[in-house]
Amino acid sequence: MSKIGIDARLINQTGVGVYIRNLLHYLDQGKTSHEFIIYMLPQDIEKFQFIKKHFTKRAAPYRWHSVDEQRKFLTLLNEDNLDLVHFTYFSFPYFYNRPFVITIHDLTPLLFKTGKATTLPSPIYRIKHTGYKSLLRRGMKKAQSVLVPSNAVKSDIISFFGDQYADKITVTYEGIDFELMKMKPDNSILQDVHKPFFLYIGNSYPHKNIENLLRAFSKITSDHHLVLVGPKDFFASNITRFIKEHNLQKRVMQLFNISQEQKVALYKNAQALVQPSLSEGFGLPIIEAEFFNCPVVASTIAVFDEILPKNTLRFDPHSINSIKETLEKVTSSKQPLTKLNQNLFSFEKMTKETLEIYNAYL
Repeated sequence: MSKIGIDARLINQTGVGVYIRNLLHYLDQGKTSHEFIIYMLPQDIEKFQFIKKHFTKRAAPYRWHSVDEQRKFLTLLNEDNLDLVHFTYFSFPYFYNRPFVITIHDLTPLLFKTGKATTLPSPIYRIKHTGYKSLLRRGMKKAQSVLVPSNAVKSDIISFFGDQYADKITVTYEGIDFELMKMKPDNSILQDVHKPFFLYIGNSYPHKNIENLLRAFSKITSDHHLVLVGPKDFFASNITRFIKEHNLQKRVMQLFNISQEQKVALYKNAQALVQPSLSEGFGLPIIEAEFFNCPVVASTIAVFDEILPKNTLRFDPHSINSIKETLEKVTSSKQPLTKLNQNLFSFEKMTKETLEIYNAYL
C-alpha cells in the first residue's frame, strides 16, 4: 500500500477549497488501496469526515506563503516519508525533494503584476512576486506531473516557462460542487433583492474587473439591479467605496459570505450571471449557473472561449461600451441557457483522472 499525502490546508477557502473538498470526497467514495495522509489546518480537522479508514487527517498549522510552511511543514512531510505528495496549490515547501504532483490553478499573479491585488507595501509585494515566480518554476521543474484546470492555463504555463514542460502538464476539468448539487434554494435572500437583477459571484480582486462592470452598468437605463456576491475583505471594501463614489447604492447590492442555499436561490432567479474577468484559470460560477439554469454572459478571454458554447453572449472586458451593449441585449431579450457537457465538466471525472496520475507514478 502506497502512502500519499494531500495538502488540504486551503480546504475551507473559496475556489481552491472547492477543488480540494471535491477531490477528497470522490477519492473517499471511490476504489483505491492507497493510504492517504490529509494535511489540514487544526481548526478544519473536525469539520471534514471521511468514510475510509485509510484516510488519516493530520494537523499542519502552517499557513501558505509563510516561513512556517517552508520550514515546519517541510519537516513534517519529510518525517512522514511519503511515496507521493499532491500539493493542491502552488505554494509548497521549496526544498521538498521527494516525489510530488502539483496543481496550478492559474497564473494570474504573473499575468497581472500591478501591485493592486495586494495589501502589502510595494517593496514587499515585489519580493513576494519574485518568490511566487521562483516557487512556480521550482514546482514545474521538480513535479512528477502538473495538473491544471484548463488548456488556457496550460498554454499560459508553456508561454512563461517553456514548452519543455508541456508533456508533464495534464488538464483535468473541474465541475459542480457535490454539496451544491444537493442544495435547495433559501429564498429568504430574495426579500431585499430587487428584480430583475444581474448576478456576479466571486471575489473582488482587480483582475475580476468589477469596476469596469460597474462603469458599464451605471450607463444602462433599464430598471435592472446588480447583485455582487463574495467574501467581505479589503478588496470588497474598495468596491463598496467605488459604488458610493459613483452613486450606485440604489442599484447595486453587495452580499457577503452567504450560504450555499442562498446562492442557489440567486442563481435560480437572476436574469443572467455576468463574468467580466480579465483572467481566470477556469470558471466555477459558470458551471454552477448552468446547473441551475441561469444564463451566462462573459468576457472574451481564453478560458471562457474554451468552456462556453458559441451562442453565449460575450463582451470585451476592457471596453465599457462593449459590456454595456451586451448587458442591454440581455435586458431586451431572453438569453439562451448555457448548455455545458456534464460528462466533460465533472469533479468525479477530475478525481478519477487525478488518481490515474498518482497510479502512473506509483
